[in-house]
Amino acid sequence: MLRFDEVCEADLADVLRIEQLGFPPEEAATLAKIQLRHRDAPHLFIGAYDNDADNNDGSPAGRTLVGFINATATVSDVLTHESMSCHDPRGATICIHSVCVDPSRRRQGVALALLAEFRRRLARQASDPATRSPQSLVPPKRIALAAHDHLVPLYVRAGYTVLRESPLVHGPDKWIELQMDL
Repeated sequence: MLRFDEVCEADLADVLRIEQLGFPPEEAATLAKIQLRHRDAPHLFIGAYDNDADNNDGSPAGRTLVGFINATATVSDVLTHESMSCHDPRGATICIHSVCVDPSRRRQGVALALLAEFRRRLARQASDPATRSPQSLVPPKRIALAAHDHLVPLYVRAGYTVLRESPLVHGPDKWIELQMDL
């Protein structure tokens, strides 16, 4: 059974491993970039965990990270290199940097479940200020991401709308920008 939780610092080595398995080297985030995103926006760093069979209490010691989403906020309405480079707590646009699933758990609905959980959490923060993190000064209004062509159908199934071919350059392949209003 999958459980969702904010990724803790102890899991960042597993995040890096899954990130490196999910992206080509020129696109994968470095450990330093992952640590920066985690430090600045831990509430936007959500993990999907399998409970280990011998410890079913959901505690960090009894779970295995099988996928994650990490994101930051920006004041921009669309993705730019600047909007993707840091977390701005005044931002209402949530920029997803990575949706990664361990290869052993791909094509089992983990990415869709993560995207749905991420959207639920942000929708709750948008409607209930008491649930908002101190790292977010305004309610989120939209989620934005850039994906390669072959992943666009996944994001469309999750409720995202294709906006445009992205002006972002990160690696050799083009990116498609998608967005979802909350």
